Amino acid sequence: MNSEEMEALTAEAACELNDLLRKSPKEKAKDLLKKAAGRGVRPDDPVFWPAGILLMGLAESPAPAGRAAAEKYLSEWVKDRCRVLFPDDALAGYAALRLYSSLGDGEEKEEMKKACDAVFSFLRETPKNSEGSIIYNPARGNEYIYADGAGQTALFLSEYARVFGNREAGDLAALQITNFLKHGIDDRTGLPYHAYDLSSGQYFGILGWGRAAGWLLMGMAGILGDGKTADHDAGLIRGIERFRKDVLSLQRPDGLFSWELIAAKGHPDTSASGMIGWALTKMYGCAEEEKPALRRLFDALETKIRDGKVWDSSAECLDFGMYPQNYGNNAWGQGAVLAFFSALLTIV
Repeated sequence: MNSEEMEALTAEAACELNDLLRKSPKEKAKDLLKKAAGRGVRPDDPVFWPAGILLMGLAESPAPAGRAAAEKYLSEWVKDRCRVLFPDDALAGYAALRLYSSLGDGEEKEEMKKACDAVFSFLRETPKNSEGSIIYNPARGNEYIYADGAGQTALFLSEYARVFGNREAGDLAALQITNFLKHGIDDRTGLPYHAYDLSSGQYFGILGWGRAAGWLLMGMAGILGDGKTADHDAGLIRGIERFRKDVLSLQRPDGLFSWELIAAKGHPDTSASGMIGWALTKMYGCAEEEKPALRRLFDALETKIRDGKVWDSSAECLDFGMYPQNYGNNAWGQGAVLAFFSALLTIV
């Protein structure tokens, strides 16, 4: 991928970020259906997870316009009360951390610090279950622990711990992944359920949803950071390594990952593939044994990009077991692939 193609990929991500809060008639109709079915509709939240994964990709893009777009968006959010509403706002917090680390002293850096601190304060105070796992949506009156939330919050918390030397954040990050490995993974396949409930012992969603594995791997990549594992429990590191191998073993012959990892003939999903690729690159991307798999993934994803847009990304999950088999261009595919390409291009 040359610099012009990367700039086009970045520019499209910036456009999609700015369009996120402009709900289309179709999206408004979907909200009405959710309300009619008695399901909650997320209030307007400028840093919810689709925005967060676009911000991640933009903040790490080698194209200067990417970092500028992410910084502008987050600065406006900080000035508009800097509200954190959900655990998955942590992705935007991770982007803020990446920007904070790259900025020189000044007002912009202080704005990113406010964003980072707001996310950390929310995660520290938000309800948790009896083992300290962050409940994904406590407003629903349950204690469901999602793969999404475990991975997203662990990614932010471990980076916050590194940037600001905050041991509490690091311990909370490790706890999210430790607990999900203990309770949310199928013993036979080593793959994750979408969510679990500790009090009832119930598991939810399908086994091996691609984005669930992607979220968890991203959180694990955050914990491993620069590869130094001395400060982490040996059992946690073994669990991460086992999970990484189980997921990587399901890479398709075409180099991608399916929307459901064990569905070898299922539809490939560029959003799951980009997330998994980013995480593997951050975890072990410099290791020689990883490079062939990452290269195949990179080459396969390049074929899914047209005029800067990433295609073949699966639609939004509507609820447990509700994974619409619709594929196209969307924020989470665009952001994940941009983040992966940005990470891989720094080591090849």
